[in-house]
Amino acid sequence: MVRPRYSRPAKPYVYPASELRDKVRTLACSGSVNHAAIAKLADGSTIVASIPAVESSQLYDQVFQQFRTDVKALAAHQTSAKDLLVLCDQLRDVHLWNLGIYLEDRNSPQPALVRPLDKLLVEARAERESAGTAKAKAKLEQEAREAEMKMKKELRERAKIDPRLMFRTSNGYSECDESGVPTVDAVGNVVSKNRRKKLIKE
Repeated sequence: MVRPRYSRPAKPYVYPASELRDKVRTLACSGSVNHAAIAKLADGSTIVASIPAVESSQLYDQVFQQFRTDVKALAAHQTSAKDLLVLCDQLRDVHLWNLGIYLEDRNSPQPALVRPLDKLLVEARAERESAGTAKAKAKLEQEAREAEMKMKKELRERAKIDPRLMFRTSNGYSECDESGVPTVDAVGNVVSKNRRKKLIKE
């Protein structure tokens, strides 16, 4: 979490990064992505060198420089607007968040609000992530129940079929013995002993 004494070292790097991010997001959401304009924005984005660089500013500088590099790389590869927005979200939700900085997006043309993380923001995010995890778990459990119900239904349907006729109508086999167990597959190969055992069990 950012403490007051880190606010000055962070400012020359975080604000230019946030400003570049705002402009990239605006272009990405414009409907027709101008990759040349985005690359030009990244090239023209520089730090606000209002205070001497200190050791505590290095991490902020690294995040800013990496974001510029990534923006230019995506622009050079003419990537989709979605990829650009994902990169912008990573800057907000991962890189700056890990340095104790929070970007609060606002409606265009207002720039994102830059502020230090506080306890309420951290707790709110933890609650959202916990709710998301619970929702994902519930979805997986529901899918598992539906798959089990589908399997049981299929088994019930198969149980109604006379075992002697079960494989005779299958496209996978061309010949069956008197018990209905396949002896020759669709391409004329004799069914192996191991395969025959499995078919008998089935």
